[in-house]
Amino acid sequence: MKQLPDLGANYTLPKLRKDQWRPLFTVSLPDTSSGPQLAQNVMLKLREYRKLHELCWKPPADLTRNHTEEEIEALQSKLNRRGGSKIETVYEIIRRKKWRMRAKIVMDQKANSIADLAATLMEHDRLSAEGVET
Repeated sequence: MKQLPDLGANYTLPKLRKDQWRPLFTVSLPDTSSGPQLAQNVMLKLREYRKLHELCWKPPADLTRNHTEEEIEALQSKLNRRGGSKIETVYEIIRRKKWRMRAKIVMDQKANSIADLAATLMEHDRLSAEGVET
C-alpha cells in the first residue's frame, strides 16, 4: 500500500488496516556514541525530502494540456447519454479528473522514499568518512 500524505478527507483512509499495510523498508543504524543524534538527523532529512516532494513537483503533461473540442464534445455526449446533470458541466468533470491525477501523483511516494533514503545514507556515509560529526 502506498504511503499516503494527508490530502483531505476524501483521499485519506479513516484508518490503516494491519492486513493492508506493510512497511516499505526498515533502517537500522549502527550503535555508536552518536547513534541517537545520527538517527534524529536521518529522520529530519527524510522528513524534509518528503515535504519537498509534496510541495515542489513538476506536473506531467496530462495535467497541463488543454482538451480539444472533440474530447469536450465526447465528454458532453457521454454526460447527455447518462441522463445529463443540470448542475455538472464537462469542465467540472475535467477539473475533477485532473484533481484525482494530481492527488495520485503526490500520494505515490514509493520511488521518492527509496531515493531519499539512499541520498540521506550516502550523505551521512560521506560525512562520517570525512570525520565530520553529524
